[in-house]
Amino acid sequence: MFEAKKFFTASLATALLLSSAVVASAEISPADEATISIQQEFPLQLDDMTTITTPYDPALYDFIKSEEPNEVTVKVAEKTSGRIVSTYGEKIQTQDNPGKMAIMATGTYTTRTVYRTYTDREVNGKHFAGADLYTVYNCYQSGSFGQINSVSSTYWSPMGGGGNFYLEAPNAQSQPTGKTNTFPTNQVTTTGTVVLTTKETSAFGVAISKFSFNLGTDGYSRLPIRDAAYNINFGE
Repeated sequence: MFEAKKFFTASLATALLLSSAVVASAEISPADEATISIQQEFPLQLDDMTTITTPYDPALYDFIKSEEPNEVTVKVAEKTSGRIVSTYGEKIQTQDNPGKMAIMATGTYTTRTVYRTYTDREVNGKHFAGADLYTVYNCYQSGSFGQINSVSSTYWSPMGGGGNFYLEAPNAQSQPTGKTNTFPTNQVTTTGTVVLTTKETSAFGVAISKFSFNLGTDGYSRLPIRDAAYNINFGE
């Protein structure tokens, strides 16, 4: 099911170059899961219609899937240590036919919310801060055929259950890519940048720097999340 492919299309590379300017003035921390630069993509099946790209090679990582009605969550764990490095998810909401399009009256319309979690470096099995990059998009499907009609919103949200931090300079955008580069499309590319910022000097009994935060001259510690990106593919 998983096959490695080259990731950077021209449109995605352009979007990443533009978005990287948002955190250009922020202090840069050591590379970790939060700042990973995506060089390859591996397709991760969320449900029978939706595939999201991930930089995690299935030869090195396990994908632990849990499903509920109209919702799926996938945790990515290192095979060697069992450490969770990221989480992907999808929620599905069925809609009435928008505009009552008679030509597609037999199909199903849904609004889908997909996200990926980006975190700081784990210390003693815990994360202090993290953020979810969301894409909300509207789809039509009939059998195995599917298309993305539009994107409602793209945004960052703080990871739940973390410490005392906030999101500085959040930036997120989605654009149609795939076969058409316009809506309707079979693929949407989402990119974003954000800076995790805190006044705390320690968390869970260890220095905040252990979570890859860098202390700034203003007394705040920051961890930029750069080059956050994924493709959403819908249908065949």
